[in-house]
Amino acid sequence: MPFKSESSATLHVIGNLLPTLALEVTATVHTPFTPYARMNHSVTTASETCQVRAIVDTLSSMVEDAKAIFSEVSRLINVLEDSLGYHSRLVSSVPRIPVELLSEIFSLSQTSVIPHHNTGLLPVLPHSLSVVTGPSGSLNVAQVCSKWRDIAINTPKLWNMVGIVLQGEFLSYKDIPCPYEPLKRAGQLPMFVTLDVSNLGMLNLEQDSYEYFQVPNPTYDTIRGIDVLSRQVHVIPLSHWISQFSSITRLSLHNVELARLVALHGVVGLGDFFDRLTHLHVHVKNRLDLDGFLRYRTWENVTSLTLDTTHSTCWSAVYVQFLFRNFPNLLELFLATWQTEFGQVDDKITARTLRSFALVTGPRCDPPEEFNPEGPLRLLDSLTIPSLRDLVLTAPPSGDLGFVSRFLMRSGCSLSSLTFVNFSEERDVFAHTEDSSIRHAGDIVREEFGIPSVEFSFSLGESRIYQEAKERWYDVDGWST
Repeated sequence: MPFKSESSATLHVIGNLLPTLALEVTATVHTPFTPYARMNHSVTTASETCQVRAIVDTLSSMVEDAKAIFSEVSRLINVLEDSLGYHSRLVSSVPRIPVELLSEIFSLSQTSVIPHHNTGLLPVLPHSLSVVTGPSGSLNVAQVCSKWRDIAINTPKLWNMVGIVLQGEFLSYKDIPCPYEPLKRAGQLPMFVTLDVSNLGMLNLEQDSYEYFQVPNPTYDTIRGIDVLSRQVHVIPLSHWISQFSSITRLSLHNVELARLVALHGVVGLGDFFDRLTHLHVHVKNRLDLDGFLRYRTWENVTSLTLDTTHSTCWSAVYVQFLFRNFPNLLELFLATWQTEFGQVDDKITARTLRSFALVTGPRCDPPEEFNPEGPLRLLDSLTIPSLRDLVLTAPPSGDLGFVSRFLMRSGCSLSSLTFVNFSEERDVFAHTEDSSIRHAGDIVREEFGIPSVEFSFSLGESRIYQEAKERWYDVDGWST
């Protein structure tokens, strides 16, 4: 048996004795009775019985001795392997990785505590971002060793995306935990909190008075964004909780009942945060919520709006007018609907500040052979957007882009990109577009209006324009703190 020259001299001696031990074992187990040992055979004489018992005693002693030796050798192997691991780390390249690079690796390696929900709705977060820590500030990488823990705790980007998941049947907003540890570790980095109450039975409003609200807490001044994922939560108890965050400018509301939003008007303190918002992402499921959101409030400071009404049919022409009237300073507007008709928008609408606009409809909202004159995409016939740079539309199945040409001619805008989103639920519709009618029509529009980029995407959520807008939403490097 070969041995490494740098190994133990004692191990060499033991190794050299192993062949002798093997011969002894072979000699011991080969007895006059071996041919009969595996048969249904019993000795018949007293002399044979004594011989077999002597053999059994010898074999038992050798087994016990071998086990004892093996146990001690196994223990010594564990000791050696532990020491090998400790000493190997002294020369490993991992401890020599610069702290900055290790921090970035930690950031990229984290899995989300609130996964991206594949519900057919527009995603709240960009693909490049995840909610990686809970309110208690627990991360797997911080539990590996003391050095990694120190690096993780001193890496603010690991702690600025916090997820709070509530479960139960009847909870108060006072039961929502505060992310104190992540707040401390994120330092002055802007923080974003995702509140997932989609598995909650009900969020209880303990006070009947609208005048009761959480006093703004200076501890939370670095929290700049709140994303609420719910199944059916009323806006008023939710506003009680949000009112303590005095610095939020970003807000996402998924399936929050907004019909009673009008009740917050004139109530001092409660709902004041709405006036500070610059970025809104709202998903509504019915007409009452859309009415409460669009009709009764002017959102002067909102520059980016994502309005997701997929899985519902709540739009009408009057809401289109409310939208552009009550959001007068929009720079980005993303609209998603599965509704087949908006109705005829009689008034001409000019959105002078809008630079990115997306209007995406559900699968085959318009008949392939006859483009519905009151369909959602015909909204462009009533719009003029002179400052538009990026336009995202559902690709009409017929490939007729006459309405796009009329819109661009009327607006006099200079597009940087025109993106077409799949009109079907089949993912391979755009996989082979070289000979498609929409490809040819897009080329014609691009040449006619000098558009640098004509792009294709399966969905609005996967499009480059939408993803870049979401990355700007959460871009902490772009914030001044």
